[in-house]
Amino acid sequence: PSPKTTDRAMAVQGTLGIVAGAGELPIAIAQGTRAHGRGVFLLALEGIAKPADVEAFPHAFVSLGELGKAIRLLKEAGCAEITLAGKVARPEFAKLKLDARGALALPRVMAAAVKGDDALLRTLLGIFESEGLRVVGSEETAHELLAPLGPLGRIGPGEDDDADILQAIAVVMAMGALDIG
Repeated sequence: PSPKTTDRAMAVQGTLGIVAGAGELPIAIAQGTRAHGRGVFLLALEGIAKPADVEAFPHAFVSLGELGKAIRLLKEAGCAEITLAGKVARPEFAKLKLDARGALALPRVMAAAVKGDDALLRTLLGIFESEGLRVVGSEETAHELLAPLGPLGRIGPGEDDDADILQAIAVVMAMGALDIG
């Protein structure tokens, strides 16, 4: 474990809530967090996260539209911080199973969805934060999952590659600003 990750795990009290979509990332974050001595609670998304994947951890299942239930479960589990991890396809809003909190948030969420995935995600994160749940990036909770600094192979970029690297950075930044990548 890196000192940064270990120090963070010790400094933060309480259980980390992981809103778990599909794939291996939510489980890898849970395993790493638990290995650093911090409790985890997986809020598994119904029909998206696999029951067999989350069964080794404290967890509950919630539908995408059950915002009130999600917030209640996270707080009951002692979560002050949450992270979102795993693949989640954009839902068909007409087919969502809504609770009262989800129904109240739906107009705002749908308006954000029209603006793009980034706006949609920021709106959802804002709702969690307005309920007192601090949203943290997965890189803050599972530092060991990040690639190390520097070249990953034997050969690193040379001075001849600098212009291409700067161009690639500019392209990625532009794509991010337009929410198209």
